[in-house]
Amino acid sequence: MEKELRQLINNRNRAEEVEKKKELDLYLNTNHIFSYNNKGITDFIYTAVRGVGKSVISVETAIILKRKYGYENVKCFYFRLKDQSIKAMIANHARLAVDPYLVHKYDLEITCKNNIVYDHGKELIEFYPLVAAGSKGKGVNLYDCTFLDPKELLNEDGSIKKKRFIVTIWDEFLMAEGVETRSVGDPVSQYLIYKEAILRDAQRLPQYNAVYNFLLANNVSECAAVTGALYNYIPDPKNYNRVFLTRKHAMFWNVPITEKYNKKRKNSYNSNIIDYANDPNYSALHKDLSLIKPRKTRIRKVTSLLKFDNIDKNKWFCIYDGKYIRKYHNECIKKDLIIAMYRHMDDIFIQELVNEIIEAYDVNAYYYADLMSMSLFTAQMKLLKK
Repeated sequence: MEKELRQLINNRNRAEEVEKKKELDLYLNTNHIFSYNNKGITDFIYTAVRGVGKSVISVETAIILKRKYGYENVKCFYFRLKDQSIKAMIANHARLAVDPYLVHKYDLEITCKNNIVYDHGKELIEFYPLVAAGSKGKGVNLYDCTFLDPKELLNEDGSIKKKRFIVTIWDEFLMAEGVETRSVGDPVSQYLIYKEAILRDAQRLPQYNAVYNFLLANNVSECAAVTGALYNYIPDPKNYNRVFLTRKHAMFWNVPITEKYNKKRKNSYNSNIIDYANDPNYSALHKDLSLIKPRKTRIRKVTSLLKFDNIDKNKWFCIYDGKYIRKYHNECIKKDLIIAMYRHMDDIFIQELVNEIIEAYDVNAYYYADLMSMSLFTAQMKLLKK
């Protein structure tokens, strides 16, 4: 009996310690980011309410590296969806480009020329929009083949001679409902164009982590279009633990809303107009999982293949038995079952067939084989309809 009691007390103490470690302060900090050095994690995806410091820690990571290793040895690229957002940030001598907290903490002297922000005359951040900028991304030569060249950074025995870093930040990667336009294109594809222009075929270095990619959003509910396409991962809105996608060299963190943060917000001047129960910044939104096919229901025959892109098979979807949609898994499909969802593709475009797909989607006539298929298909349909 005494042994069981001691075990119970130990278990309770362990549980309390775990909860204590999970508890956050009011703001995020860069400590955990640098703790992953040499662990293969290069991509940090955060979903969190506004005001906890997502953007701050991403920019601060670049500042810390620049101050320690030299401004010339660190490149930082900052992306937002719309051109208007970038212009607003760098307007009035980049007054809104860097958080005042960082300006004060690191005694920054901010100036700006074109799309580049400087600190004391040295390059700090390059800003680029993604929306309607796909062609620009292809034309901009941001790659420096010598910057992360092992011959430049390592001695012959493999020891480190010099450290260089690249930091990329995609801030607010979710576009608000109704903002998309058909001319925008797919922001994920445009982001990848820029990543290719920046990194090309630069090799991972086992000696240290030379690249930090940040992807930031305000809530987890609709980020599947990005996390699904880039990392083949659909987050659970109820999971507030850090999820490590080791094969993708990524960490996803749906940062919890702490009692300390809520108390601070409820004591703010805006507390009287915040709808805490329904505002997605303060409560998790949930998908309608009733449209997910029951596991016991078997799908049998492909009746259509929907293509939203000529080459990218992540944008291909099979319709099974006329009503179940599943992400394409290299099924062998007859030519006459292919439906091109856009004009000017290799397959014949028939507007009437596309209209039928849209109408069926609008009335929830389709079911989905899994959550991944549902999230990715929904994202493509939103782009198509806009």
